Amino acid sequence: MASPIWCETCGSDEFILIEKARWYRRRGEGMWDIDYTCTNCDSFYGHVVREADTTAALIAAMNAAR
Repeated sequence: MASPIWCETCGSDEFILIEKARWYRRRGEGMWDIDYTCTNCDSFYGHVVREADTTAALIAAMNAAR
């Protein structure tokens, strides 16, 4: 199941730094498996994001992280 890119500790996506992004196809749908850090509180996350749920700016940041 895909989740939004979000810091649960800060309750925001304002300070997100994408560390790593890997694209793959799952059940016919494009998905991103991403690892990211909140630079405000230093929380680390990693999970799947649906390609359809990403913005152009987010995709650019994920491509830069690859």
